[in-house]
Amino acid sequence: MRGLAARMVLRYTVQTGEEGFSLGRATYTWTSGDGRYRLESVAEASGLISLFVSGRIVQTSEGRLTTAGLQPERFTQTRGEKRQDSARFDWEAGRILMNGTEAPLPIQAQDTLSFPFQLAMNVREGDEEWRLAVTNGRRLNEYAFLVVGRERVELGQDAVDALHVKGARSGEGSLDVWLAPSRQWLPVRIRTLDTKGKIVTLNLEETGG
Repeated sequence: MRGLAARMVLRYTVQTGEEGFSLGRATYTWTSGDGRYRLESVAEASGLISLFVSGRIVQTSEGRLTTAGLQPERFTQTRGEKRQDSARFDWEAGRILMNGTEAPLPIQAQDTLSFPFQLAMNVREGDEEWRLAVTNGRRLNEYAFLVVGRERVELGQDAVDALHVKGARSGEGSLDVWLAPSRQWLPVRIRTLDTKGKIVTLNLEETGG
């Protein structure tokens, strides 16, 4: 398992659609120590789109660092001032509570914020297909993940080689992550495709500590 720095700040551009229409920016803050981690993502609209989209999307994930990677204990997502989704992971009881709904908790389950970093710590080239459950606070979805291979990823004026990892549900969207060995295997691109066909892509713009 790969380790991650004790503190990182990752800044991403946020785009939508195949043409990459700009939505805004997202800042991911990672901290870890004493066997625990905390992740926070703050996404805000910018430019013309900010006239039509108000508020921020804030996600947090916190839990334990184990020999298998991240073990989330709590996930929250807040959109503006109204809507909040949350998930509590009870690993001892093997249950997950999402917005008041309880369900069985699969082994190594993740949330939508933690899963790219779980991949960054564990994925290897040549890995066979595996399944991973991911929650967004409202529901728990199982994806079949597969290492597609190395690809060249354009990041503004820069370009890096990255390992493309694809997670798919049959006809119900996908989660794609590109991990760059030259950037400590950090996710340099994250792309989601929802059940309505909406594509959102995050491209790494800047890293800091």
